[in-house]
Formats: sequence, C-alpha cells, structure tokens
Amino acid sequence: MSSSIEKFKEIEEKSKIKYKSQGFGTKKCGQTVLSMITGFSVEDICERLGKSKTTYLLSDIKPFLEKNGFVTDYKKVRKFEDVPNYSILLLEYPDESNTGHFTLKIDNEFFDPLVGTVSQYNEETRLPHSYLSFKQKVKD
Repeated sequence: MSSSIEKFKEIEEKSKIKYKSQGFGTKKCGQTVLSMITGFSVEDICERLGKSKTTYLLSDIKPFLEKNGFVTDYKKVRKFEDVPNYSILLLEYPDESNTGHFTLKIDNEFFDPLVGTVSQYNEETRLPHSYLSFKQKVKD
C-alpha cells in the first residue's frame, strides 16, 4: 500500500500543466490559472465563479480549488525563491497602484497567462505578494 506522499507524487506526475493564455486585454488571469490546474475551460470557470473579470485569491480561487478536490495553503511572501512549486502566486506591479496578477509556479517555472512561460521574473518590475499552494486530495 502506498503512502499519501507517494499518491501525491503520482498525481503531480500525471497532472502535466498545459500553458493557456488569458487573452490580450482581459482580466482573466485567475480563471486562466484555474483552467491550467483543473482542466476546465476558462469559460466554464467564469460561469462557475460568476465572474468574467477580476478574481481574488482568498474569496474566489481558494474556495474554487477546495470545492474541486484540492487542499490549499495560503502564505504571504516577499521573495520569488520562497514560493514553492504547485502554487498560484499573486504578483504586484510597483509602478501601478492596485494592480495584481496571478501566475502559476510548477517545476520551478512560472506559467504566466499574460506573457507565457517564465523562468525568472525581474523583481524590479514585479513583486511577489502572496501565494496559494495546492495539492489534489487523495481518494482512497
């Protein structure tokens, strides 16, 4: 019988993330990140959330993942290297007030629905704010 840790590893290996773009000029980074994680279409996620634009980490994304079979953990962070794999990262843009953006960290790469796959962000233009790590629940 395999342990819970081994089951998580099996799930992670099977769940290869496929990059998706949020589309130019949209505010669907949260929905797009959820689509990459769950495999649901962006349109389906918009409908399930009741939102076609801005989403929030704690009031929209966290409950959506938990309702769909994931365990989550929220933490504040100030350095990119402190963000674990299998996390949704909320970025701040220091040159724009009240602007945030979601990206997904998997296997030490960021799947940014606005710009593509990123191996490293410039910390002068984007700052990490907080992250939500996730694991798919193990079904026995």
